[in-house]
Amino acid sequence: MEEKSEVSLLDLEPKDVPRSEDTFSLQSVTEEEAVLGRDATKAFMNEDYHECLPILQQLAEKRPNDARVLTNLAVCKFYAATETNRTEELRNLLVKTHYTLYESYGGELEPDQLQEYCVLIYNLALNQLDFKQYASAEKILSNIYKSMSSSTTKDKNQAVSDINFALDQILPLLITLNLYLKNPVKTLALINKAEPKIKQDSEPACQQRFFLCHALTLVQSKAFKNFKRDLKPNGLSHVNQVTYEFIRANLEFARGNARKAMKLLGIGIQLVNSPNTSETTTEDSWVNYINSLYLNNLGCLHLLMKKPNLGVFYLNQGSDNHSQALALMRKSCGNAALPMHFLLRLKRNEMCYNSAMNLLHAGQPALAFKTFLAILNGFALMPNIWLRLAECCLNQTRKDEGLVSKLYSNPPWINAKKVVQSDLTYPSIPLDNSVAKQLEINNVLNPTLNLDFAVACLKCAEKLLAKSSINSTEASNNSATSNPPSGTSSPAKNSNIQSRSHLISLSIWSNLSYIYLCQGDYQEALDYAEKVLHFNSNFPPGYKFLCHLYAAEAHMKLGHINESVIMLDPKKVHHFQDVSFSDTVANNGNNNGNNGGGNGSNQENQEGGPSGQQAIAKVMFQVNLAIAFIMRKENDKAEDLLEKITPPKELSYKVLSLRLYLALTKGNVEKARGLATKYFEQELALGF
Repeated sequence: MEEKSEVSLLDLEPKDVPRSEDTFSLQSVTEEEAVLGRDATKAFMNEDYHECLPILQQLAEKRPNDARVLTNLAVCKFYAATETNRTEELRNLLVKTHYTLYESYGGELEPDQLQEYCVLIYNLALNQLDFKQYASAEKILSNIYKSMSSSTTKDKNQAVSDINFALDQILPLLITLNLYLKNPVKTLALINKAEPKIKQDSEPACQQRFFLCHALTLVQSKAFKNFKRDLKPNGLSHVNQVTYEFIRANLEFARGNARKAMKLLGIGIQLVNSPNTSETTTEDSWVNYINSLYLNNLGCLHLLMKKPNLGVFYLNQGSDNHSQALALMRKSCGNAALPMHFLLRLKRNEMCYNSAMNLLHAGQPALAFKTFLAILNGFALMPNIWLRLAECCLNQTRKDEGLVSKLYSNPPWINAKKVVQSDLTYPSIPLDNSVAKQLEINNVLNPTLNLDFAVACLKCAEKLLAKSSINSTEASNNSATSNPPSGTSSPAKNSNIQSRSHLISLSIWSNLSYIYLCQGDYQEALDYAEKVLHFNSNFPPGYKFLCHLYAAEAHMKLGHINESVIMLDPKKVHHFQDVSFSDTVANNGNNNGNNGGGNGSNQENQEGGPSGQQAIAKVMFQVNLAIAFIMRKENDKAEDLLEKITPPKELSYKVLSLRLYLALTKGNVEKARGLATKYFEQELALGF
């Protein structure tokens, strides 16, 4: 049995392929080979794959370096096979063929060669799409689209064929992929290129699909006014009208208007169950599928409304409906594997992610951790899931709920009782080799719900975010030179992806700073805190508030008392009494619940109690400043500062302990006794 190739598609850069000084050229086709080719084509077109396969194998033996023959052989093997791993086998054969092609041409393909072998490269992109490697598929398709849409071949008929293939086959996929990757700037540019041909196309289905893609792009780019002004849903089919109502709900969700979004979802679900339609009767699988998406979106909306327990309830119902819908779809396919056009309908992993987010916000980090781990392989290249795993670890180990409740305006998870187990053990998770290579970790992950594992997860998120930032910068540069912005786009609102990635970066760095402080690695804690402090001040100030405290404490522990006093100077920190951690416009647009929250799921922009938040924030700085004064032997300054503080009950014991320490240091036992007596009398009066 042939050994599977370990070559990853993303590794097939020209520098990795052996160079050849000689110009590669295939041998001429003999009469025997031509006959075999015609026979193979006839059998394949008749869908007789088992007859076609041995013919192509003979042809491949005669032409071992012919990429067309090898591609046809790989595709024929895929259709002839029935094993569950046939998609992976197809991927390996296509990648091996791709490598052979690059090797034959000395490590680089010219534009005309890209056009010549476009079917192979297009199949590679489809295969990457099947494995949910969307960024890789988008990169491959972008390359061949650029080559084929600007065909320079002398044969006019071939040039027209290349351009039509680019517009009909590649461009729709590119639009879909960029929508999925949330790259609205590039999507709008692609839509502008597709629009002339779409308007000439008489097929209503194609025009309606284009209309819905345009609508979703405007939602992603936050062009809300343009959406309402430019898009008129006239003549949409029943099914597409439902989709349009869901997109309108997504728009309101992105604006933070949860109740209006729920109303629009209700309109959509009424259309699903409405019998008053002249179209073909809807299938049960479609109804169940739309109901599952409706319940999923309700779960996301309840998370936005700070009702995560209800969110978990709706998402569990949605997951059950989704399973029923997929079962009915398989039944309609004769209980065989779902065909490729069902690929993007599989949303079980996304629903699990949303459920885990709600569990995390509902104060159940152990259950959320287990749920995230179950879908880790599906989202292993997404920074958010590693960040969420780290937040589960942080929330499971934290013990300052009382203080956090005041600081973050009593988030819903504060009063929830954590599920605590004595044997929190989790099975090892095997990672794909290409994923492990990108993350620079072992291909077997041993998860544990502790701070060490949180650090490992945050490091993975940081690496992935750095790589995605480089790719998005390159894409942005390419768009600037080759794809002018759409007239319907809003330049001021096209940076939502960059804003979201910046929020995730701030969250990663603040979490790492906090953990390193807990672990006694003060220099690392200081380094990460300073990364946040030196970041663009236009982003939510809550991160800088925390990292001001972290940096000051790290300076204290490192013996830099003067630096700590300077950082805690009330005259310099009054801007950091706002403890909001998210930007509503930047974050709420993600329907997968991927908020850019920070140190645990608590760090969100909470409503209500801003004066209380500012008061407790000010006390935290004052207490830390008093400690710095004490360490600098300036006890009088510390005592004077502490006497002026009116602490909340969550910090009163810390203020008391410092005042007792100062009184006893000066030998003033009577004052210490009086402070202690007064404190406990107040506690008893309050019923504690």
